[in-house]
Amino acid sequence: MSANPRPNLNISFAKTAKLPTHLAVTADAVLGPATSVSYVHDVEATLYDVDESPYAGSLNIWSRETPAQGLYLLSNVPCATNPLRIAVSDPITARLVPPTIDGSATMSDTLASMPALFSGNGVMFSTSEDKKTGKVIGMVYINRTVGWVPFAILLSFEDSPKWVSWFLPPANTLVTFDAILWRIAEDGTPECLVRRITAIDKASNTVLEALNMHQPKTGDRATKLKELRAAAKRTPATPTSGPITTPALGADVSGTEVSDAAAPKANKSGIPTMPPSSPTPAHQTRKRGRAE
Repeated sequence: MSANPRPNLNISFAKTAKLPTHLAVTADAVLGPATSVSYVHDVEATLYDVDESPYAGSLNIWSRETPAQGLYLLSNVPCATNPLRIAVSDPITARLVPPTIDGSATMSDTLASMPALFSGNGVMFSTSEDKKTGKVIGMVYINRTVGWVPFAILLSFEDSPKWVSWFLPPANTLVTFDAILWRIAEDGTPECLVRRITAIDKASNTVLEALNMHQPKTGDRATKLKELRAAAKRTPATPTSGPITTPALGADVSGTEVSDAAAPKANKSGIPTMPPSSPTPAHQTRKRGRAE
């Protein structure tokens, strides 16, 4: 699967902002040397795909003791890609496998290995024409110090009868998914095989703007109103029309101007000297005479 262009993510908003996107990993991870500062340990970590090929990254954890080197079982811990960054907020989600079954000892029982399983919510950035491959992007909250970090994953379906009727949702759709690590693309983006994907809803404008995916739609009412008002400012004012005159009955009205009907004139006593032009009777100012 060819790698799609990497999106330009906007991460300038506040760290306390909330987004419905998330990414977590469940995997066997080999932890190596650690760099520790004030009980915060940055450990070298390696995950593996379906072919046991390594996927190197780092793991961040707070602990009073430096994590021992060895094989760990990671259970649904937040992570980001490009590069791989894993954040263990609770040590219980990273369990050390005893050396007797981690595969280092020869001629002994070993724990069955599993490829990395990515789970989360994201926005479909792009899909292929056949809707069998695509890219999901989003942002994941690592911790209070780091804040939000972008992630991107390439998704595809296996070429098997089980996935023939499965298709990826269109772009700008908020999805939830599970996918196992297949391989690593040339730009470092993990390529994964879909195990579950569900369309939640169309991503909101807030999410699309945070991911630099917002594109105004013609059906957007607010955008349409802004366009109309901007066009009205650019349009010159319409010249006022001349007086309106009433044409005679049966006369040719083409090119004839219509003017307002003349109002009836009144004398000093307030009594009109001519009938009004409308059926409404004129106002009488004189009192009715009383019969003697």
